[in-house]
Amino acid sequence: MKYTKPAEGAEVSAVVEVKGGGLTDYRYISLINSAATGLSANTLKANIFGRTGTIMVVVDDPALVEVFSFDGKMVSRQQLTGNAEIGMEKGLYLVRLNNGTGCKVEKVFVR
Repeated sequence: MKYTKPAEGAEVSAVVEVKGGGLTDYRYISLINSAATGLSANTLKANIFGRTGTIMVVVDDPALVEVFSFDGKMVSRQQLTGNAEIGMEKGLYLVRLNNGTGCKVEKVFVR
């Protein structure tokens, strides 16, 4: 396989054929250079993970964290300036972080 870096603003696409177990699957992949979309790279660096009774959020920069239950209700919203443990009951949650320059959403299971 040979790769050539696309020109600025160009779109790269490919069809990938995956074979195994007597089955064949095709996947279409399309990569668009950020100059073509006008969107900048996501610079939000964070780790989000569930623990027993808490959601742990580790951020480098101040960020707004919102926690949603899987039925869509917001169950927590707070501005973080560092690391935080957010107390939660056992269950599955969506955690959204936003620092103004980037956004990250993760699915988290709390034991």
